Amino acid sequence: MGAGLQGNGSESLFAGEGRPPLESANEGMKALFRLVRRVAAALATVLLEGKSGTGKELFARALHVHSPRRDRPFVALNCAAVTETLLESEIFGHVRGAFSWAIADKPGLVEVADTGTFFLDEVSEMPPPMQVKLLRMIEEKEFRRVGDVAPRHVDIAIIAATNKNLHDLVKEGRFRDDLYYRLKVDWIRIPPLRERVEDILCLAETFLREHTSSLHRPVLELSAEAKEFLLRYTWPGNIRELRNCMHHLVSTSEETGVGLEALEGYLGSLSSGSAEPPASEGILERLWREEIEAALKKHGGNRGEAARELDVDPKTLRKRMRKLGLE
Repeated sequence: MGAGLQGNGSESLFAGEGRPPLESANEGMKALFRLVRRVAAALATVLLEGKSGTGKELFARALHVHSPRRDRPFVALNCAAVTETLLESEIFGHVRGAFSWAIADKPGLVEVADTGTFFLDEVSEMPPPMQVKLLRMIEEKEFRRVGDVAPRHVDIAIIAATNKNLHDLVKEGRFRDDLYYRLKVDWIRIPPLRERVEDILCLAETFLREHTSSLHRPVLELSAEAKEFLLRYTWPGNIRELRNCMHHLVSTSEETGVGLEALEGYLGSLSSGSAEPPASEGILERLWREEIEAALKKHGGNRGEAARELDVDPKTLRKRMRKLGLE
């Protein structure tokens, strides 16, 4: 589960079982992977910021895996998934009789994570009273179970994540400034998928292989139009949306090829405002050139056969060849 350069020029940081890989051909992402490894070497307190679906928990797990705590527990909690009344008990635990349904002592997640890593997802949703208690735990390395008077010591690395701008929430008075600066000992921003266009096709094909294997379906091939669509789509749901899209294609396809119609049926057409002509024209042109040259070579220069290989109309092939100067 370590890092390494892949054969296609991409670099992989971490791949968890049953999870999307952290792999990228984007130079900015490669630099981010190097930052993760440096931060993980002395893992203490890290703030991850990124839009929903960018893989914040994957990065948190990568930090843990590359840290000296790798053989210790990794415990995750989504703060938005627990009600305010239960959040303190979930994190710190409680003693018998602390409230009406506390029929026995219960350790909190920080105790479960002791000597390891505690990941707090959507930390921006944590209510103010809990922010105070979390800050104290981080600074004093101790906490109290709900209803208890005796402090307990804990040794954990804290990784917090948010899909919001915490600095803006601090200015609005919705998040404590002292906790914000305490969490932001190390800070990592995870870019959205539209900022790493080079990775879209690699990830799409990875997810296709993953889902065809798990669903026992024939391997699907993306047509040239489908690849162009994937590159131009803005992916508001980021990697999660891309992975779900590939799962849908595998589970519903009756053929071995994926064309434009299948993608538009799931994601909508580009004219609906879901896509833009990004600064990736060079990537598209390089993709077309490589695929056209490979198809022509395979079929001895026969354009009709090459068009069938690429699943495009011969007129479209001629138009693209002319645009790329391949005629």
